[in-house]
Amino acid sequence: DDPYYYLQYALDESERAQPGLSGLESHSLLPLDEDGRVIRLDSFAKFLAPGFRLGWATASESIIEKLAMQIQSETLGGNMMSQSIVAAMMEHWGYHGLEAYVRRMQKLYSDKAAL
Repeated sequence: DDPYYYLQYALDESERAQPGLSGLESHSLLPLDEDGRVIRLDSFAKFLAPGFRLGWATASESIIEKLAMQIQSETLGGNMMSQSIVAAMMEHWGYHGLEAYVRRMQKLYSDKAAL
């Protein structure tokens, strides 16, 4: 669980040099999970909308099913307004739009670090 995971940036200041989403995959433990026991937690809070406190879990299907049941029984889900806004953004952007946004954010942080 690293809330700043998507804000990792390359030292090269060009936007295309930034890892985006796909360039960060090797930093995750999920590819090493042979037994379906790894749970990866991510958050939109640091790179998309700080006030939303909205995230997601990536794991094996059996773990996700158990997590979903637990969340439904304990919290009744997250904030519906936040979920609706992020869902609309993701639907509008698609993967490539989110990738471009993440690269721009990574470049912004790279530029700030270079000051």
